[in-house]
Amino acid sequence: MDKVTDGKPTLLYTENTDLMALTNSNLLRHGLGQSSATMLENELLHRLEAYIEMHGDYLEKTDGDDTRG
Repeated sequence: MDKVTDGKPTLLYTENTDLMALTNSNLLRHGLGQSSATMLENELLHRLEAYIEMHGDYLEKTDGDDTRG
């Protein structure tokens, strides 16, 4: 997903990215690619990573129909 040209990941998402539209895996990649994160954000990213490893990314299995809200 990321292209490395100078040793740093190139993110595919910008500040205007709708984070709610990202799958869990893409959200994790986006969060890990940020230059800074608070202790809370870092902990939540690690928990999301563990969740994806245990249960998979259920958002990738949907057809885009968002029933969360």
